Amino acid sequence: MDPSTDAASGTGLVARLSAAARRTGRQYQQIGAVPGTRRLLLAATGSYIGDRFNTIALIALSYKLGDGALGVGVMLALFMLPRSLIQAPAGALVDRHPGPQLLILSHILLAALGASFVLLDIIPNI
Repeated sequence: MDPSTDAASGTGLVARLSAAARRTGRQYQQIGAVPGTRRLLLAATGSYIGDRFNTIALIALSYKLGDGALGVGVMLALFMLPRSLIQAPAGALVDRHPGPQLLILSHILLAALGASFVLLDIIPNI
């Protein structure tokens, strides 16, 4: 019996997989046809790669400065804690207020939070 033939339907498994691959390829071509989508996907890919490098650097730093695996575990727990606490309320907020205004507001708040770290350098007793 040919391994590329499906015994139940008689159609070739290879032919079905290649048809599925062609459909998927056409779907990706349609997504890529939208002008801003390629830039968005490229930017998201670059951001994802940067996030992975950041995570690896934090793990190495917490392993060295912390108590080995304990330092890594504490760092990962602290890394996931805000996400797990904010995820449900943020989802409800996004469902009630769709649109770019909420995204812009969240980025402004993140920029303000990041800029507030300058105060730690200016006022060391905070």
